[in-house]
Amino acid sequence: MKVTSAFFGTVLIVLVSVGLGIGLSYLGAPHLYGGESGSINPPPGAVVVMMAKGSSSNQAIGFLPTNITVVLGVNSTVIFYNNDIAVHTATSTVRAFDTGPVNAGQYVAVTFNQTGVYEYICQYHPWMIGLINVVRRA
Repeated sequence: MKVTSAFFGTVLIVLVSVGLGIGLSYLGAPHLYGGESGSINPPPGAVVVMMAKGSSSNQAIGFLPTNITVVLGVNSTVIFYNNDIAVHTATSTVRAFDTGPVNAGQYVAVTFNQTGVYEYICQYHPWMIGLINVVRRA
């Protein structure tokens, strides 16, 4: 089989397209970071959502506050802080973000890069439901 320059050109175009697609999808995806409760120093303007104490056993308790609005580039980082004794998650119902397990006393921050309405739940305690509305600066 003779390999031609057209074959190499096609392979190069496919590789560049895949790399570009991955890169662009990363730019639109929320970014996550986490740490211990003792070191929680939210960035200026960050919004803190607590996984409330008792929410793992009391279905009347959940994320506090339940619904928030954040503005891109102003306060678009949301910190999910676990103030309960049980492990929790904050998982987007459309898979836009997932904190993974957040242990008691720990937090995970999610920075949003796209406008939209993001409903999320705790995978371990499905009665815990929240909503994040991400809007552009006026």
